[in-house]
Amino acid sequence: MATGKHGKLSKFSAGTDNVEEYKEGFLLYCAANGLDGDGNATKRKAIFLTCVGTETYTLLKNLVRPNKPQDKTLDELFTLLKNALRAAHYCDFGKIPILQENSARW
Repeated sequence: MATGKHGKLSKFSAGTDNVEEYKEGFLLYCAANGLDGDGNATKRKAIFLTCVGTETYTLLKNLVRPNKPQDKTLDELFTLLKNALRAAHYCDFGKIPILQENSARW
């Protein structure tokens, strides 16, 4: 969880949180703390990657292999996360760890 001058940012929970709603809240948190605008894109991405939690970071890391999550844009990361969770739900994997184990092979 991150706490800025204004508000709190909780970690993303793949089992209960909606990616689009989390993104909206994350961008509002950044705006409230003066991190909006093009000059702060790297900072926003770093905050996102350090606040999403270990499970979500590992998922993103597996999805972008052989690259690193920090090599992608924030929008790319949100899209990857949204698509991966949609695929997991559609395929009825049920739990993200199953997706994590298989994502390294994709």
